[in-house]
Amino acid sequence: MLSFKEFDSKNEKRILASFCHVIKPLSRKKDIVKKMRRLEYELLYLKEFAKEYNPKEYIRVYFDKNEEIYKQESAIYIALKIYNKNKYSIETNKIIYGLSNDNMGLNDKKPFLEQKTRKLTTPFMISSDIAMQSKLFFDWLALQPYKTDLFKNIFLNKYSDNGKAIVNDFDYLPLKIKKFNDSIRIHNYLQIPNKEDDEIHELWQLENVVDEVFYNRQLKHNYFRDDLKVSDFVSKKLQQLIFETKYAMVNYFKKFDEREFYQVVKKYGTDFVIEHLRQNREYRAKESLNLKVSLLHHKGEQIMDINFMQKKMIEKLETSDYTNLDKVEFCYLAGQVSKYLLTKSKSGKKDADMLEPFLRAKNVKKLKEEIKFTFFKYKHEIGLNQTKFNNALSLITAYDDNDPSIDQDAFLVGVLSQNLFYMKKEGGSDE
Repeated sequence: MLSFKEFDSKNEKRILASFCHVIKPLSRKKDIVKKMRRLEYELLYLKEFAKEYNPKEYIRVYFDKNEEIYKQESAIYIALKIYNKNKYSIETNKIIYGLSNDNMGLNDKKPFLEQKTRKLTTPFMISSDIAMQSKLFFDWLALQPYKTDLFKNIFLNKYSDNGKAIVNDFDYLPLKIKKFNDSIRIHNYLQIPNKEDDEIHELWQLENVVDEVFYNRQLKHNYFRDDLKVSDFVSKKLQQLIFETKYAMVNYFKKFDEREFYQVVKKYGTDFVIEHLRQNREYRAKESLNLKVSLLHHKGEQIMDINFMQKKMIEKLETSDYTNLDKVEFCYLAGQVSKYLLTKSKSGKKDADMLEPFLRAKNVKKLKEEIKFTFFKYKHEIGLNQTKFNNALSLITAYDDNDPSIDQDAFLVGVLSQNLFYMKKEGGSDE
């Protein structure tokens, strides 16, 4: 910098005035011209060096000069660049205040950051001393490895933008959770073959299970990504679920705040089950339903006793008990009947498309229509002597309730649990 003519605003001239004793001497200008000519001479060599070694970072060239000269020139540069834009700077009581240049932008693309109702529209102002401390901190932060627990009791997530550290989330952590006071038991409610109940004692274990079962291992490495794209691993629906739920997961697994976690499990758990079914991941769908029910049970929620429901329905169907079903019983039995009917298909391709009409049914009437349609499609495969099934179909057809809604969890339990119509009697036959 020889003339500094481009820095012509009132605030910039005020800053430069304090460095007149450094800028004005002719010896400084001659020294800069000399170094520029030396750089021109060395440029060809630098190009060859870059071709040969292909460096990943910028090539930095230093002159063998006294450290004090570097400090002087750096002080001028920093004084002009320490703030976001010098046009926002003001002087009060001989102290200059400006808009921070770290984690802050105030340009035409971000007019929403301005305080429109104030005379001074900048969001906040800091002194040059505080600005320098902030710069040193962010320079240090840019060199640190990526981890959210760089500081004790502080959560901090950062990323690099052209070598500059940007903090996009931070929080104070009054406490940290490692082990649970009461372990969480993941029950195999759906009686998945060869699968044992799982006991979870630590938070990281629960995080791994939630990531693997609900998110199909697509959560943890997408916690802080806003550019997640649909791919072979991430469907459009899973992408949506990740965007809608990941902050609650971060709050629990990284910030140790569980308040939103169980609300998300209750609200979205069924969506994960259905998404796995639609992607032909029936085993993962069963695991997801087990996980949802187990977590809600851990928090004291009332859940279906699947074993009791199975025994009750078997007894009802085998004794031709036609007393009215309640909502949960109807939806469970509808799931059982739907799955049984689909197994009668002779098509070699048995995938989620066959179950889709039942999953899309949003009320009792539509669900009954889909069951009726599917029954007539495969009735040639069902004998008149199949008492349990025929009784079940009669109960579903006769079901009537003022509330037309469907208990989707009960329906999914019916679809995914052991099918009553393939369970053998103690005597040995299925009917």
